[in-house]
Amino acid sequence: MAADPEIDVVVELIGGADGVARNVIETALGHGKHVVTANKALMAHHGTRLAAQAEEKDVVLSFEASVAGGIPIIKGLREGLAGNRLQRVYGILNGTSNYILTTMRETAHEFAEVLSEAQKLGYAEADPSFDIDGIDAAHKLAILASVGFGRPVDLDGVYAEGIRHPCMVPRATPIAAVEGVYNAVVAEGDFVGRVVMEGRGAGASPTASAVAADLVDIAAGRRVAPFGIPTADLRAIPGIPIERHHSAYYIRLMVVDQPGVIADVAAALRDEQVSMESMIQRGRAPGEAVPVVMTTHITVEAAMRRALKRIEALDTVLEPPRMIRIEDLSV
Repeated sequence: MAADPEIDVVVELIGGADGVARNVIETALGHGKHVVTANKALMAHHGTRLAAQAEEKDVVLSFEASVAGGIPIIKGLREGLAGNRLQRVYGILNGTSNYILTTMRETAHEFAEVLSEAQKLGYAEADPSFDIDGIDAAHKLAILASVGFGRPVDLDGVYAEGIRHPCMVPRATPIAAVEGVYNAVVAEGDFVGRVVMEGRGAGASPTASAVAADLVDIAAGRRVAPFGIPTADLRAIPGIPIERHHSAYYIRLMVVDQPGVIADVAAALRDEQVSMESMIQRGRAPGEAVPVVMTTHITVEAAMRRALKRIEALDTVLEPPRMIRIEDLSV
């Protein structure tokens, strides 16, 4: 099919970063055929090289369906917001993870129980690691970063954590109200301000919608570079390591209820220049284990991690501290 001279466009919906899917796309492009794909893994791993191959052959490589299902975010960033310098792009990019977190909050059920239910409903695969460990979202974010900021696709530069370590956001943040299997992407530009796009991020119909839109563009003769600008003009903008990330933090400790414990914890934070915002101890049980919850002001992650190592080493701290980032996306 990919080499048939009677075929003008090849649509690849196989999936996977290599193997048959990669061979089909490379063969199709090599024979001067337009390609439409929903393959996020392949675009995240090989997108820049495939885009260069498409440009060399003067054909279209379209991948709207690879990110956020039926939400036209690739076209939105690449064309609709082309007149803007984007400051930030963020969102909820995995419907399975969002469904699990939503259900846990609404039902107070444990993670494993909700994951099992999501698998029964078909929202999660038998092996859910790509979804719940952040790999799927990392693929999508690598593609969005290239389209949004004009840089080569760099999957290795995307720091990924799964929803076993979710982050917190203020209720006023646009993505805070996105529930269930829905996705949302927020882009902030210098002229347009904040743009929010929300919709179904996966499934047969949303994917088909995005694929059909790409086919219509090809049929209408609309041409645009896969990542908005020629691959030769993509700038190798370096990513920032997670250790340099600035955030506020939620920390949960299990400590022995005795005098001086909080002073020791505060000293560890002080020594790493981490400022505590608030602290709550639920209950009173002298000599027994009690939970302590605290939040910090915005600090550098490397300092926060060093402080937690100091805290974990205290004899009165009975479990490894639990840390959750608090992302203030309103600023």
